[in-house]
Amino acid sequence: MELFSPHNSLIKHFCLLRDNKAYRQQRDSFVIEGRKMLEEALTRLPVKIVLATHKELLPQGVNGKLITEKLFKKITGYANSQGVLAEVLFSPQKALTKERYLLVLDNVQDPGNVGALIRAALALGWEAVILVGNCADPYGPKVVNASKGAVFRLPIISMVPSALQRYCQGKIPLIAADIKGEPFVKKGACALILGNEGHGISSEIMLLSPEIIKIPLKGDMESLNVASAGSILLYGLIG
Repeated sequence: MELFSPHNSLIKHFCLLRDNKAYRQQRDSFVIEGRKMLEEALTRLPVKIVLATHKELLPQGVNGKLITEKLFKKITGYANSQGVLAEVLFSPQKALTKERYLLVLDNVQDPGNVGALIRAALALGWEAVILVGNCADPYGPKVVNASKGAVFRLPIISMVPSALQRYCQGKIPLIAADIKGEPFVKKGACALILGNEGHGISSEIMLLSPEIIKIPLKGDMESLNVASAGSILLYGLIG
């Protein structure tokens, strides 16, 4: 059966999953878009339902429905798309156990930055991403898309600063990036902390007394955007 009405309860459900973090958390699920993203999700997460504009895009063995292109654009907000999206369940949030290479995002609020940093962390061999404070929701559509599926494969854990300190104390150095720091050197295992785009490292994190580092810049530029700076440090710090 093909869905035609924007008032259909399933269409409304997908729009709420797209727009509302509280609704995503209530349902323990989120929306993904695109064939490659769906292929990866099918191997890693429970897929609840697939919506597609053409029958050949519906995978076998999964609950699926056809949808008009107009309604598809209503859900995704994209003028151009691959014609397939799905609702998938969250990865269960795990507790840290033996992870030693941690990317810590401290109130990083731009979804594109959060997604790009999760993608870089996975690509460069870091073991988990820790979210502190009011970060962009890692399961919001902009973060999921910017991560290129990295949210499926890397543990993403919300933590308060005191819990981060307890885990790292005595075994993993806390290192925060700030333009007032010292030039970074290779560290190996560490917790790299990146601060908010406008305000930098929070006072709650500074109370943990992290080592402060920076990227020495050679051009006539005071700073880099957090995703660019973070990617350089993720590459440069790891031993």
